[in-house]
Amino acid sequence: MGRVWDLPGVLKVEGFRATMAQRLVRMLQICAGHVPGVSALNLLSLLRSSEGPSLEDL
Repeated sequence: MGRVWDLPGVLKVEGFRATMAQRLVRMLQICAGHVPGVSALNLLSLLRSSEGPSLEDL
């Protein structure tokens, strides 16, 4: 069974999925106007900017 399930690999994939899900929720919150001081236009600017703050910093 240990050879069939590569547990560290599975955990990495699940961690990646969880991170992406959190980022998607944050982006949706911004687009819906639920984050004070940040608009969808600001989000677009942040996504295009390579030096902008990460979504977690907002």
